Amino acid sequence: MKAPDATSTKIVVLSADELHELIRDAVFEQMAEFLEESRKPIPLLDRAGLAQALACSTATVGRLIREGVPCIPLGDSRRFKLDEVVSWLQSRPMGVE
Repeated sequence: MKAPDATSTKIVVLSADELHELIRDAVFEQMAEFLEESRKPIPLLDRAGLAQALACSTATVGRLIREGVPCIPLGDSRRFKLDEVVSWLQSRPMGVE
C-alpha cells in the first residue's frame, strides 16, 4: 500500500450534530473577535492631533476645515477621524491647494 503524500485529500465524516457544533463554534469565535474590535473606541483627533498625524501645521488643518474636511462638531471645536480625513484627502484631485 502506498503512503499518502502531502497533497492527498482526507475525508472526514461528521454527524449532523457534530457539523452543527463545528460551525457554531467557528461562528461564535468570529463573532467574539468582531465584538472585541467593535468595542474599541474610535480615536478622535483635535486640530493639533490631526496636524501631528498628517505631519502638517495647524494652519494647514484650518485650511482643510475651510475646504470641507470631514469632522465631528464638538461644542465650539471639531474632532477628526484620521481614516475619514485620509480618504477625503485621497479623493481630491492632485494639485488642489
